[in-house]
Amino acid sequence: MRRQTPVRIVAWARQMRPWWTLSAALVAVTAIVGGWSARDYGDARAPALASGRAATATASRAATVAIGTLAGPSASAWTAASILVSASPSPTAATSPLDSASPSAQLPSPAPPAADIAAALASQASWAAYTSTDYKFTIGYPADWVVSESSPSGWATFRGSDDSNISVTWRAVPTESTLNQITGEVWQGLEDNGYTVESSHPTTIAGLPARVLTANGRSTFGHLRHGIVGVLVTAGGRYRVELWSNPGTEADDLTLFRDLVSTFVPA
Repeated sequence: MRRQTPVRIVAWARQMRPWWTLSAALVAVTAIVGGWSARDYGDARAPALASGRAATATASRAATVAIGTLAGPSASAWTAASILVSASPSPTAATSPLDSASPSAQLPSPAPPAADIAAALASQASWAAYTSTDYKFTIGYPADWVVSESSPSGWATFRGSDDSNISVTWRAVPTESTLNQITGEVWQGLEDNGYTVESSHPTTIAGLPARVLTANGRSTFGHLRHGIVGVLVTAGGRYRVELWSNPGTEADDLTLFRDLVSTFVPA
C-alpha cells in the first residue's frame, strides 16, 4: 500500500495538470500586474514599491516553477508567456493618474504678441515727457500709456493697452557700490521671482556705463513675459529702467527700449 500511494498522487496530479497550469499562470499575471500598479505611483511610495517588486519577483518565480513541475512539457507555452510578461516594460509614468494635470492646474495659454509695442514705435513723434521728483528722472513715453507711481513699492509705471509696461525705479545705494555689484543684485532678484536671465550686455544710458539684461518668465498671473532691464548707477543712487511685454515682439521690444533710454535723464 505504501508503494502505491505515490503512484496514485502522481496520477491525480497529471489529471489535474490543466487546472494547475491555468491557476499558476493567473497567479503570476496578477502578481506582476500588481507590481506595475505599485510602480505607477512614483517615489512617494518607495517603501511599498520595494515590497511590491519583491513580491512580484517571488510570485513570478514560484508560478513558473509550479507550472514547470506540475504541468510538465505541455506547460512550456505557459512558462514562456509568464517569462515574457515579467520581462515586459512597465507602463510609462505618463499613464499614472498622479501625473495627469487637472484642467485647473494647467498653465494659461501664451498671450498674443502685444500690439501696443508697434503702436508705441509708430507714435514716437508724439511721445510725452514725464518727470518724477520722487524717483529723480525724466523719460519720454507713448502719450496714450497710463502713468502711475506707487510709493510703497518704489516704481513709476507706464502701461500700454496690451499690458506692456515701462517701469522705472530709483533708490539710494552706498557710494562705494559698483555697477557689477548692483547688476548682480538685480539678476538675483529676477531669478528669485522665477525669471531666467538670458543675456547681459554692457551699454551706456544717459552717457554713463550701464548693463542691460534680458529675461523670460511668468508673471504672478502665470502669463509668459519677456523683459529688458537696464541698470545704471550714479553718484546719487541706482536706477532700473525696464520694458516688459508678451513674447513674440522681441525685436520691436529692443528697438522701443533703446528709444526709451535715449530719452532718459537721471536727476
